[in-house]
Amino acid sequence: MGATRHAYFRGVGPRLEKEGWRVVQARVPPLGPIEARARELAACIRAVEARKVHVLAHSMGGLDARYAIARLGLAGKVASLVTVGTPHRGTPVADLTAPIPQPGPVDPPSPANNLDSQVSDL
Repeated sequence: MGATRHAYFRGVGPRLEKEGWRVVQARVPPLGPIEARARELAACIRAVEARKVHVLAHSMGGLDARYAIARLGLAGKVASLVTVGTPHRGTPVADLTAPIPQPGPVDPPSPANNLDSQVSDL
């Protein structure tokens, strides 16, 4: 939905359409937190008139899709998720934009906060 900014999957959409698939391109903000982008993606997916959809996501879009599936209730609507170039384990570049940690107590990681543990079956 919306205008296409980049042809990450050049030729894939037309080929899928030629094979009889309906192709919908979600448009989410280019920058912003995963939760906000995932909410936009979830709204787009919910608007598709189909019982289930297959999601093909590039880069941060894969993180958005995983978040939407695991935390925004899309598991029943998404038949499959394919990610291309998604930094599932993070990226050093993100460290450059992260806030500098302040001294103080640090809580240990919690399995409840680990997105990998919540979508390990994807």
